[in-house]
Amino acid sequence: MLTYIYEQKCCDIINISAGIICCDDIYDLNLICEKLMNAGIIIVSAFDSEGAVSYPAALDCVIGIDGLRLNRNIKGFWRCGAGTYNYIKSMKEKHLPWLNNKMKTVSGTSFIAPEFTALIAAMLQEKQFSFSEIVAHLNEMASGEIDELKYNKQYFDLDIKNAIVFPFNKEMHSLARFEDMLDFTISGFYDTKFSGQVGASINILQNIIP
Repeated sequence: MLTYIYEQKCCDIINISAGIICCDDIYDLNLICEKLMNAGIIIVSAFDSEGAVSYPAALDCVIGIDGLRLNRNIKGFWRCGAGTYNYIKSMKEKHLPWLNNKMKTVSGTSFIAPEFTALIAAMLQEKQFSFSEIVAHLNEMASGEIDELKYNKQYFDLDIKNAIVFPFNKEMHSLARFEDMLDFTISGFYDTKFSGQVGASINILQNIIP
């Protein structure tokens, strides 16, 4: 789809309220995103709502949107640090129109990203800004850098020696992929019997060649 958009040059901005945490074709993904950026097409992508590094949000040619779950309502948004093109905002719940003319209470980075897309779209209505100019405007509008944001962190003093993983969903893929970096042992990976994954190789499920 990104290749099609690049070939057609059919829009000025792309909102991606999705992402992947395991990417076997990171070079190709980065290449097409760079081509879009150089063509003047801005990509806004949501990071994983649970804190995992996800793509394309983590790419330097993409404006990545992250979120924080805070116990208080804080206005505005923050830069994620110098040298990055990522921004973070409070993931407060939103009451939004849903299917079948119903309303639904939701939260997550997928619903924050469109706010930034709308903000950038308003900028582009004034003139055709480049990627770097858009970033400069967002930096000026930001309340500060994330290091300046004071919020309550929760620390758990747990002495974990052995652990099991259940269920084996997408949030657990990073644990499996970087198991050798953990300071505890994973004794096994488990899933529900209806998942179709019981007995399968972890490497195969993640498209990793052993």
